[in-house]
Amino acid sequence: MHKLMSKLKSLFFSPNDTRFHEESQLILRLLVGLFMAYHGYGKFTSDLSGFAGYLGKIGFPLPELFARLATYAELFGGIFIALGFLFRAATVFLAITMFVAAFIAHGHELLSKGELALVYFVVSVVLFLQGAGKYSLDALIFKQR
Repeated sequence: MHKLMSKLKSLFFSPNDTRFHEESQLILRLLVGLFMAYHGYGKFTSDLSGFAGYLGKIGFPLPELFARLATYAELFGGIFIALGFLFRAATVFLAITMFVAAFIAHGHELLSKGELALVYFVVSVVLFLQGAGKYSLDALIFKQR
């Protein structure tokens, strides 16, 4: 019983305990990547004219191009993030896309319609700073860690 209590104490009250660092990176990377890919897939398989029209209405130049770029960043960036492949590049594209979505597209209603984009932006930045981790294609390909 003492060993169990000691382990629980260590798990919950040790701020520098990194036992599950790699696993938590993998879980976060998979969830964010797959959710974002799913979101992008919805745009990828639909008519983008409504999305492009909205972008044009809020002042984007070349709204069709930007609608397509946002779709690709979400779909392919999400897949790459989930796999940990070209990871930091994928997080940069996703962060830029989510920054634009949060602060430009939904800036006037950030806390009602833009909060999810804001969360994805912040998580993308955190993922960029952490790196893909040892359970990633980048680590396998480039023999890191």
